[in-house]
Amino acid sequence: MTTAFSRNIRAIREANGLSQEQFADKLEVTRATINRWENQDINAPRQNDVASRIIETFGVSETDLFGISEGFYAKTYGLAEMAAAVPSDSFAYVVGNIAAGDPKEAIEFADEKIWCPPEIKEHDPDCFYLRVSGDSMDKTDFQEGTYALISPNTEVRNGDIAAVKVNGDDATLKRYKYVDGVIYLTPESSNPDHRRRIIDETDPDSPYVRVLGKAVWAYRKPSW
Repeated sequence: MTTAFSRNIRAIREANGLSQEQFADKLEVTRATINRWENQDINAPRQNDVASRIIETFGVSETDLFGISEGFYAKTYGLAEMAAAVPSDSFAYVVGNIAAGDPKEAIEFADEKIWCPPEIKEHDPDCFYLRVSGDSMDKTDFQEGTYALISPNTEVRNGDIAAVKVNGDDATLKRYKYVDGVIYLTPESSNPDHRRRIIDETDPDSPYVRVLGKAVWAYRKPSW
């Protein structure tokens, strides 16, 4: 089974018009290594000099190399093609709506499930989808009408897009940052009406914030 790295490395090679042998020569590895990377993701060089060499030689980023919805394959061929490239019985349930604007009450759904990348499901069996409404994240993959796949067991770091609940049942999708007891929820929107929200946890009157998880994949249902 191919993974995000496998598809990304092949897309990078093909975008540069190189054969596996030519690609291997530039990276000073064997053609067999490239073949394994593209087809089985064996020994993917996540944290070594080869990964750095790929990034420097071909002018790509670490996200291009290892990302899923923001990886090189998805950016080159689109999310729909990426989903079609990896047929699988891997699914996650849709558990409610999530606002990509002002926080709104999450509405629970029942018995709806959508395909998701198997590597995400394997990494976090508890992942789930939330349907995005609103335009406050329309400069990212998480546009209105998409389904955001949320990984509750993946650490949310500063700069990640995360699903959060504000005051219990309120839910929103924003760029998340936490510094010295202050939470910053930042939109990435073409609509200037959306503003960054700052919540100071030291303020007794501040709303309660619960981080649901990191947004790791964006899925849009086919229109047909």
